[in-house]
Amino acid sequence: METYIKKMNKMLILHYGNDLDSHPRFRLSWSEDLLEKRKKNDAEGSFELLKKYSYIKDRWILEVHTPQQELLNDVISSDHYEPLWLYTANKGEYYCPKWDDLALLVTSFIEQVVKPHKMNDEQMKKEAEEKVKEAEDEVFDRLQQENSFLSHQFKGGEAVSFAGMKRKES
Repeated sequence: METYIKKMNKMLILHYGNDLDSHPRFRLSWSEDLLEKRKKNDAEGSFELLKKYSYIKDRWILEVHTPQQELLNDVISSDHYEPLWLYTANKGEYYCPKWDDLALLVTSFIEQVVKPHKMNDEQMKKEAEEKVKEAEDEVFDRLQQENSFLSHQFKGGEAVSFAGMKRKES
């Protein structure tokens, strides 16, 4: 299993690279192998090595490197990796990481967090037009309801409808 995970980590580096400080951007780690140096609660200011993920037992973790991350007060040194995905099933069962899973998770993370989708001008205009159309439809629906305040005003001649009129382009 160890050589399989080493292969997965090599593939993560090959496909997604290293950060500027030469750390792999993503890595697959075993929860029991990761330790952090933390301050003890004593007057001497000593420290101890503790499990990084004390709340996770015997699971693979896909981690992302976050070099700009702020450390908790009690953490003296950190590897600057944060969990992205815990390899456990719905009811807590173990399952082994597979390359297709890793690629999907990392690609989704990059698309959603690292490189948010940017709309071009045409897409933004279309989205704005759709929102205006939805608002117009909502007003029209309110006018059609017998018990709405706006409907009573419209029918009583106190409200005016500009339905079907084109807007002036500014």
